[in-house]
Amino acid sequence: MHFATLKHLPFVVAAGLWNMDCDRQMLQDSQSDAHDVLRLRFYQWQPAALSLGAHQQHYPSYWHTLATEEGMDLVHRPTGGRAVLHDGDLTYALTCFGGTYSRRQTYQHLCQFLIHGFSQLGSHSTLASPVAPPPTTPVALPRPPLLIWSASTAAN
Repeated sequence: MHFATLKHLPFVVAAGLWNMDCDRQMLQDSQSDAHDVLRLRFYQWQPAALSLGAHQQHYPSYWHTLATEEGMDLVHRPTGGRAVLHDGDLTYALTCFGGTYSRRQTYQHLCQFLIHGFSQLGSHSTLASPVAPPPTTPVALPRPPLLIWSASTAAN
């Protein structure tokens, strides 16, 4: 499996709104590119931020007050999911569209690209061996390999 273009964007530490604007721009650029372009960026949040999923319109009213009082950003991600508190963590955004590869092939390739990206930050990561389901499970479903990352050498 091969992507013609691998774009590894520079590591940044930025405010929540800037980070989400950058993620949205990456997504928009990927949608308008050829199908074989893969983008990856690693980033951190300064100040701390509470990011909400794209469709998470309702949340407790005190979150906004708490974020303001604590000097945190409160932003919506361009992706789904629930609220995530970002404070000193390493975050990544990865975009690609199209292609004729199976989900498993795409997932494995994306994991390899992440491993390369982590190594650029001085961190070690590997793919874990597939885990067999417990013997009591009536149906054996294939599971994708997990990515194991050593945070001890993460970007500061």
